[in-house]
Amino acid sequence: ANAMTLARPVRMGGAFGGAVRVLTARPSRVPVSAARGASRRPWTVAVAPGPRRSGDSERRGSDGAHRGASRARDVVVGAVADPRGTGVEDDANVETPAKAAPANGRGRGARGRGARGRGGSRVPSPLRNFASLSPEDVRAAAAIVDAFDAALRRGDLEGCVAAVGADDESSSARDEDADEGRWVGATRGGDDDRRRPAKKSGNRRNRRALMREVGRRLNPAHKQFLGACKDARRLDLALRYAQSLPPNPRLYSSVLGACAQAKDHAAAVAAFDLYSRHGLAPDAFAYSGLISAAGKCGDLRSAEAALRRAVTEGACDQAVMNAYVDACARMGLYDEAKGTVDAMRDAGQCAANVRTYNSLITAAARAGDLRAAQDVLAEVDADEDITPTDRTYGAALSAAANDGGKRSAENVRWALEVYRRASEAGMGANNHAVSSLLTTLARGVAAGSWSGDDAVERAGSILATLVEGGGVPGSKVPNAAVWSAFMSVCARAGRAKEALGALRLMRTRGYPLEPYTLASALTACRGAPREEEEALEVFESAPPEASATTAVRNAAIALYAARGRADRAFALYEEMRAEGANAESFLESNAPDTITYNTLIAACVASNKSARASALLKDMIAAGVPRSERTYVSLMASASRTAPEGEGAAAAARVFAEAEADDTTGPANEFIYTALIDAQSKGGDPNAAFETYGKMKAAGVSPTVVTFGCLLNACRHFASSGAGESDVDPAELAYALLSEMSERGVVPNDRCQNALVRVVSEAGRIDDMLDEVKAIARRRGKFERTTLEGVVRALCRASYAERALRILSWMDVRGYSPSAPTYRALVQVCATEGQVQWAWTFHQRMRRLGYRPDRPTCSALTQALCRAATATDSGEARGMLRRAVEAFERAAATGVAAEGEGEANAWDEDDERTSPTGMTVEQEIASMEDQSNWDASGDWSLENDAPVALGPACPLKGEVAAAAEAKAKRGKVPPEEVLSPGAIRSLIAAAARTGELKFALKLYRSPGGRAALKPARVRGESGNAEDGGARRELLEVMCEACCHEGLIDVALEVFDDIKAYDIRVSKVTLAFLEACCRRSKVPEWRVFDVCAQLRHQVTATKQARLAAQMPAKSRSHHVYGVVDSTDSDEDDVDSSIPPASSSSSSSSS
Repeated sequence: ANAMTLARPVRMGGAFGGAVRVLTARPSRVPVSAARGASRRPWTVAVAPGPRRSGDSERRGSDGAHRGASRARDVVVGAVADPRGTGVEDDANVETPAKAAPANGRGRGARGRGARGRGGSRVPSPLRNFASLSPEDVRAAAAIVDAFDAALRRGDLEGCVAAVGADDESSSARDEDADEGRWVGATRGGDDDRRRPAKKSGNRRNRRALMREVGRRLNPAHKQFLGACKDARRLDLALRYAQSLPPNPRLYSSVLGACAQAKDHAAAVAAFDLYSRHGLAPDAFAYSGLISAAGKCGDLRSAEAALRRAVTEGACDQAVMNAYVDACARMGLYDEAKGTVDAMRDAGQCAANVRTYNSLITAAARAGDLRAAQDVLAEVDADEDITPTDRTYGAALSAAANDGGKRSAENVRWALEVYRRASEAGMGANNHAVSSLLTTLARGVAAGSWSGDDAVERAGSILATLVEGGGVPGSKVPNAAVWSAFMSVCARAGRAKEALGALRLMRTRGYPLEPYTLASALTACRGAPREEEEALEVFESAPPEASATTAVRNAAIALYAARGRADRAFALYEEMRAEGANAESFLESNAPDTITYNTLIAACVASNKSARASALLKDMIAAGVPRSERTYVSLMASASRTAPEGEGAAAAARVFAEAEADDTTGPANEFIYTALIDAQSKGGDPNAAFETYGKMKAAGVSPTVVTFGCLLNACRHFASSGAGESDVDPAELAYALLSEMSERGVVPNDRCQNALVRVVSEAGRIDDMLDEVKAIARRRGKFERTTLEGVVRALCRASYAERALRILSWMDVRGYSPSAPTYRALVQVCATEGQVQWAWTFHQRMRRLGYRPDRPTCSALTQALCRAATATDSGEARGMLRRAVEAFERAAATGVAAEGEGEANAWDEDDERTSPTGMTVEQEIASMEDQSNWDASGDWSLENDAPVALGPACPLKGEVAAAAEAKAKRGKVPPEEVLSPGAIRSLIAAAARTGELKFALKLYRSPGGRAALKPARVRGESGNAEDGGARRELLEVMCEACCHEGLIDVALEVFDDIKAYDIRVSKVTLAFLEACCRRSKVPEWRVFDVCAQLRHQVTATKQARLAAQMPAKSRSHHVYGVVDSTDSDEDDVDSSIPPASSSSSSSSS
C-alpha cells in the first residue's frame, strides 16, 4: 500500500485572488516490480485556482469520488513532480514558499479511496492510475534511455529527440488524445470517468506507462540536453523533447529558462503554451520564465502583459515581480521598475526582497542614474530585514562606473566607500564588484577628476589582494573582466609598465590569458615606445586562442602602425581577410571589422598615404563591413591633408558628401560635422569652417564643446590664410564664440581655453593672453604644450624675456619640452636683452635635443657673446669668444635651420609623439648623419682647443630634409649662410680684440667677411653707411690689432679697405698706423697715403659741419687746451705732416 500524508493546500499570492496549492506526500516503500512511478522523495501537485461556489458540496459516493459539481471538477491538477526529481535546477526567479503545508491528512478532499489518513479514511493516490510495467517494458525504457545518452554524447540533438519517440507514429495518437494528460494525479471514477473516452486502447495505456518510466530515467539529463539545445540555437528540439514526455511542469519551466537564456521569446511562448495544452495551470515558475524571456529579448510590452495575466490568475509572487523588474533593468527603465515595485508594495500584493533591490540598482546603473542607485542602496540600509548581498554591492559599483553625469571625484569616493563596505562584509573578492570599481577609477582618471597615480596604486593593491587572498592557479578570481579593467586603469593613467607587469603576474601565477585581457593590455601600451615593442612580443608569443580574435588583432594592428611597422600591420590584416573568407559562419570568423579598417585608415592618414586609405575604403565596401562616422572622419582628414595647397577644405567637403550618401552611417551628426569643421580649418580655409558651422545649426544639430574648440582653432588661421576679410579680428571672433558657448550652456573645457590663449597670443594681445593664462591656472586647468609655447613666443616677440622664462619654468614642471622654434625665440630674446648666460644655456639645450639654430638665432647669440667679450677681465672675455666661435662652428658644420623648420603644422599638433630622450623618431635617425668639414684647407676651431662635439641635425621632412642632407655631405656651410653681416663683423672684431688674430683674419678674408664690409643700409649725409658704426669698429680693431702684432702689411691691407669703402675711422687709428708705417720698412708712398686719408677725413668732417651749420669746434680731445678758432684745420694738418726728408732724417737720427 502506498501510505502518504496529504498536505493542506497553501494559498499564495495574497490579494491576487489566485492560489498555488502545494501538496507534499511521503510515500512508503514500494517494491520495484510495482514501482508505477512511486518514490521515496516528496512530490508536488500544483493546483490551479478556481472559484468556489456556495452551492458546491463535497458529497462522496461509495467509491470516494466527488459527485456533481465537486471541488475536483473546479480544481485541475497542475503538475506532478517526478518521484526521483527532475534533475533540472529551479528557475532563479522562483522562491520556495517558506510556510509548509500541514501534514495531518485532514485537509479538504483528504478522504476517499487511496492511502488511509489519520482518521482511517483513504486519500486518493495519484499513483492509482500508474500501470505496472512488464519486464519487456522496463527493458524497452532502458533501451530508449541508452539511445538518448549515446546520441547526447555524440552531440546529436535530433537523435536524442528521435530516441524518446518524438517522431514516433504514436505521437499522432497522443495528440488526438491530448486530454488524456489530464488524468495525471486525478482519482478514478466519478467525473474522471465521464472525461475519459468510452473505449481505451491497451497499447496507449502501456505506451503512457512506458513514457513515464522513460521520463523518470531521463530526469537527470534534462539540464544537459536543454543546455545543448540553447547553445546550438535549436530550441525547437527542446520543445519537441518536452512534448514527447509526460506532462512535467518543472521540465516546462526549465525549457522556459533555456528560451530566456537564448533570448528567444517566440520559443518561450511555445513552451508556455505546453501548460494549457496538457491541462496544467501555469504557476509562478511559468510566468517568471515567460517574463524573463521577454525581458531578455527587449520586449517589455509582452513582459508587462504576462505580468498582468499572472496577477489576474493569482500566480504572481515575488519571483514574478522580480522577473518583471529585471526586464525593466535590462532596458535601463528605472522609473518603470521603481513604479511597479512601489505599486505592488502599496497594494499589499508583493513585498520587495533583496533581489528586487538588486534589480532596481541595476536599472539605475543602466540608466546612468547614480543618484537613484544611491537612494535604493540607502533604502536597503534602512530596512533591517534585508541584508545586502555581493550582487547588491556589485550593482552599486556598476552604477558608479556607468554614471552618465560628470565623472566627479565624489563618484569615485562613493565607489571606494561601497567597496570598503563589501570588503568588511566578506564580499570584496567579487569579480563584478572589483571590475566595476576599477572601471570607475579608469573613467575618473580619463575625466581628469582623479589622480592617475592614485588610481593605479589603488587598483594594484586591490588586484594583489585578490591574487594573494583568493587567487590560485586556474581560479576564477580575479577573472578576465578584472584583469581587463586593471589594464584600462593603466591605459588611462599612461602606465604601460604596470600593464605589462600584470601580464607577467598572470603568467607567473598560471592565470589563463583571455583575449579581452590581452586586447586591453595592448591598448594600455600605446604611446610608450619601449612598452609597445614588449607588448607586441607578448602578442606574437601568445597562444592562438588568445591572440586570434578580431579585438586582439585590432589592438596589435594599432601598435604596429604606431611603431611604423606598416608592413606587419597590413600582413595581419591580410591574414584576417583570409580567415574570414574560409570561415563557415560569421560567428566563427575573425574577419576584419569596422575597427580594423578604421585603424588602418587612420594609420594611412598619419603617414600621408591617401591612396592606400581609399583602397581600404573600397575593400570595406566590398566586404560588406558597415562604415562608421570615424571612417569618414579619417578620410576627411586624409583628403584635406594631402590636397594641393588651398584645396584641402573642398576635398574634405567632398568626403563629407559621400558620408551623407552612405546608408550605413545615417544622417550627419555633431561628430561628423565637427570633423569637417576641423578639416576645413586645418586645410587653410577658416571661412569654409564657419560656413559649415552655420549649416550645422540650420540642420538642428547642436554643437558640442569639441565643435567650439575646432572653431577657436580656426580663428588662428584667419591672419595667416589671407582668405578672410581685412576687418576680421581673430581675438574678437574667439571671444564671440565664448559668448555663444555660454548662451548654449556649453562649458568650455581645457582645450577651448588653450585654443583661446593661442588665438590672443598670436594676435599680439599680451595683456589678454596673460589674463587667460591666469584664469586657467586659478581653476587648475591643464595647459597644453602648444599653448605654453605660444605664450612664450608671444612674450619673446614683445621682448619680455623675464616673463618668457617664467612661463618656461611652467613647461619644465609639467615635463613639456619646447620645440625648436620656441628655443630659437628664447635664444634671440635673451641675447637681445643682454641675458647672455640664459641665451647660451638655451643654445646648448637645443643642441642636445638635436635642434639646429636658424640664421637669426645664431647671429643674435654670436653678437651677444661678442659684446660680452669686451669684458675687462681677459679670461672672461676669451671664454665668451670661445663660445661664440663654438656656436659658429657648430652651425657651419651642421647647417642652419631653414625658415619655418620645426614648426608643427595644424595636423601635427594633435598627434606629435616624442621618445623618452625628448627627440622624435626622425630626430634620432637624423642624429646619425655624417658630419664633414666646412672646407678642406683647415679647421675652424681655435688653436689648442678641444674638438667641438657636433650635435644631431634637426629633422626635416620631405624636400627640405633631402636638401639639408645633401648640403651637409658637400661640406661646411659658408659663413654668410650662417651669420648675418653684423654678426660676422662682431665676431671678427671680438676675435681680433682678444688676440685671436689668425681666426679673425681667416674670417675677414672669407667671402662672407668681405660681404660684411659692404654697407647694409643707404648712405647718409655724413658719407658713412648707417650701420651703427659696426664697419668702422671692425676696421679700427683689425688695423690696430695688426699694428700691435707687427703685421704692417696686413694693416695696410685693412687700410686699403677703409679707402675702398670710404669708411671714416678714428684719427687715432690712422695716426697709429702712420707711426707704425714710419717705423717699418714700407714704401714711403704708403706713409703719404695714410696721411692723405687722414687729411681727407678732416676735410670731409669740416664740410659736413658747415653744411649742417654746426658751430665750430672749440675743444679737441687730442690736444690739451683751447684751440684758436681762427686756425684752420688745413694748417694743423699741414704742420702736423713733416716733409719726407725731415721724416727720413728724424728717423735716421
